[in-house]
Amino acid sequence: MMKIHKISMVWIVVAESLRSGHAQSLGQDEIIHAVREKFQKEIPPVMISGHLVGSEDRQSDKSNPQRGGSRNRYLSKEPDGRFRLYKKADEPRDGLDKTGPYCPSLEKLPQEYHYLVEWYESEYFPS
Repeated sequence: MMKIHKISMVWIVVAESLRSGHAQSLGQDEIIHAVREKFQKEIPPVMISGHLVGSEDRQSDKSNPQRGGSRNRYLSKEPDGRFRLYKKADEPRDGLDKTGPYCPSLEKLPQEYHYLVEWYESEYFPS
């Protein structure tokens, strides 16, 4: 069985919710709860509010800037404090050193979640 990284778990639960039409955005607690329910894993709140948000500066190791902090841009924070998946239109607001991917690569996800990446890349990201 393929190991799914926690950052991918966050992306999966948000993508599933948005694709199904159940929500246009999710609160931090909703994401944490969904990851716990689906994957039986605990997600630190800073992963959602900072590390994966495209507009937040990369939180790197100040003594060695090449280390630490995620470059990933999986989420965008809405003005109301809720989160949605990152879109191409969010690029001009990228935080300092946020140059990473927008979603997990197919190679890092089990086959059962590939449809989410395909939907995201073809329909959601460019919108």
